[in-house]
Amino acid sequence: MLSYIVTEFLEGRGELIKGYSIATDVFGKDDDFDPDQNSLVRIHAGRLRRQLRLYYLDTGKDDAITIVIPKGRYVPLISSTPREKNGRVPQGSKRTTVKRPKIAVLPFKNVLEKTEYDHIVTGLALELSEALSKFDDFSVIGLNPEISNGQPDIDYAGQAHEKDIRYLIEGSIEQFDDLLLIRTRVIDIRDNTQIASDKFRFDLEKGNLFNELEKLAHKIASYIGGEFGHINLQRFRGLQNQNPSSSLEQDLILKYYHTAYVLKEEVALDFHRSVFEALEKEPDSAILNAFAGDIYGRIYTLDLTGAEAALEKFEYYLEKAYSLDPTHHRVLCSLVMKLFVFDEKERFMQILEKYKGTFPKSPLKLGALALVACLFSEWKVGLALLDEVFENNVNVPEYFYGLRSSYLYKQRDYEQALVEAKKYYMPGVYWGPFYRAICYAQIGNKSGAKKEIGELLAIRPDFETRGRYLLGIMIKDATMLKHMIEGLQKAGLTLV
Repeated sequence: MLSYIVTEFLEGRGELIKGYSIATDVFGKDDDFDPDQNSLVRIHAGRLRRQLRLYYLDTGKDDAITIVIPKGRYVPLISSTPREKNGRVPQGSKRTTVKRPKIAVLPFKNVLEKTEYDHIVTGLALELSEALSKFDDFSVIGLNPEISNGQPDIDYAGQAHEKDIRYLIEGSIEQFDDLLLIRTRVIDIRDNTQIASDKFRFDLEKGNLFNELEKLAHKIASYIGGEFGHINLQRFRGLQNQNPSSSLEQDLILKYYHTAYVLKEEVALDFHRSVFEALEKEPDSAILNAFAGDIYGRIYTLDLTGAEAALEKFEYYLEKAYSLDPTHHRVLCSLVMKLFVFDEKERFMQILEKYKGTFPKSPLKLGALALVACLFSEWKVGLALLDEVFENNVNVPEYFYGLRSSYLYKQRDYEQALVEAKKYYMPGVYWGPFYRAICYAQIGNKSGAKKEIGELLAIRPDFETRGRYLLGIMIKDATMLKHMIEGLQKAGLTLV
């Protein structure tokens, strides 16, 4: 099918590429084939689009030619990215390379000098390097000892300066009974200052040593390099002190993390303004297009002013971001919400299966996959991912508790669902009081339900008439939606 439509297009017969011609010329259907009554071609076109996306995510990510079959038509879009002989994209082409801070993990010190722990010292440093490498915000650089007269001659600081490395991670391991105490430090070598130190405990009695080391490495990586980790917090403070109005891509990533962390409307509005100002200067930045898509997605899903027009822009910016950089974690995290809204579950499951192992175990990245998996009613997968997020991070956005509350409510464990709903926090958004109201109602606490209904209506006075539509945007499971609306009725609010 791909060969046929590309050949027809290149030979100047693009206007003749129709569902009927594909059915007869490719699939051998009779002349009486009716594409309006038979979905054969549409089904295969959908599969072809998905296969092309997957191809350009992996094998074809460096191809000079890109083929796209636009949804709703069969005439291909064929574009090229100019490349030099060495395969690199020359200056002036669409994609830009963002300079990311470099990190190096030093070999951990075996304080007790017990040789039986040497493999733990070595293994943890390697696992930590690998875990940190999954973050898009940094480049992880290796440092090696020089061998002189059979002995290592180590000048890590010199190598770090030579390789333009900004952060060094060092650590040590001590033993207390059946516990190992792992200490870590993060050094900013620009001025040789320690910006963070942490302690982690490792139980030697735990079963699979390799698995436990891997888990510990991911936890340490999130504390150090996560969206709300030590390094990004330090970088954001530096941004505020030096150039708070900067619109550089890396600075906007830090602003995005800060916006998700503080959850203040004025901070969000400043971030939104900065994104669109930056887009005017860098219209082909995948990250900036993803952020723009996020903004319009929020307008649509929360039914804010301009929601109807926002849906089209939501799709446009995220698909553009994906076309510019289909493997960047931030782009994929933004795209998956678009896939949910447009009910593209199969495409989401393909991305989830292919990339979930490459994502850092961080709130805004792995958490995005967990969120959409749950919204698609893939509860087992989504909640398992969410558990990893909570296990590996100190600061997790409190709106994730809504997923746990929803699942427990679905299981009719209303008491525990209320416990999770009380942890939910997202100012100015109706979901918190909604979760709490239906849980209170189901356990027979009328005063609690009434109070939450009052808060809900204070945020959305039109919820009685608009609520069924609002809930339906995010809850596509008809049975679950009906169950929640029943909870609202028990709470004293009937939706029309």
